[in-house]
Amino acid sequence: PCGTSSATTTHPYAEATTDKGDSLSVEGTAKGAVTAVEREVQPKDLPKPVATSVKSKFPKLTVEGALAVYKGDDIRDLGKAELTYQVNGEAAKGKDLTVELTPDGKVLETRREVETSDVPKEVLTALKAKAPKFQTSMVHKITREKETVGFLFAGKGKRTAYVSADGKEVEIHKDD
Repeated sequence: PCGTSSATTTHPYAEATTDKGDSLSVEGTAKGAVTAVEREVQPKDLPKPVATSVKSKFPKLTVEGALAVYKGDDIRDLGKAELTYQVNGEAAKGKDLTVELTPDGKVLETRREVETSDVPKEVLTALKAKAPKFQTSMVHKITREKETVGFLFAGKGKRTAYVSADGKEVEIHKDD
C-alpha cells in the first residue's frame, strides 16, 4: 500500500484497474484528502532517465514491476503531487529489491531483502520488546543516500514492522 512512510494515518479507499489493465490505488485521510496514488507502470513505459539509472546502478536487477507514486497533503490534482517511481524485482541471489527514484533518475531509497542474521542486534531486540510474538518471514534493509535508515519486517498474518536502524523507533502494522 501507499503511504508507508507518511506521518499522517492513511487508508486505502479505492483500488481499480485502468483501461490498459494496470492497477491503481488511492489513499486518503478520514477527512477526504487524497494523500497518495499508486499507478502500475509497465517497465517498458518508464521514463528513460529512470530506466537508465536502474540499469546502470542495479545491473543484476530483473525488473518485475513498477509504480508511479504520487504523494502530497491533498493531491486531488496530480499535477500538484510529488512524483516518484518504484521499480522492483529480483536482484542478485534471488533477493527482492525495490528502488525509489525521481523522474530524472536520482535514487532516493532502496529496500533490499536481507537475511535476519544480517540485521543488527539492537534492531532485533527493539522488535522483540515491542512485539514479542512477531514471526518474521522476510526482512528488507532500507537505505537512503547510502545510509541504512531502518528495516522493514514482513510477518505472518499480514503483519509488518518497521524498526529504525538505531532501534529507537518501532511501528507494527496489520494490513486488512
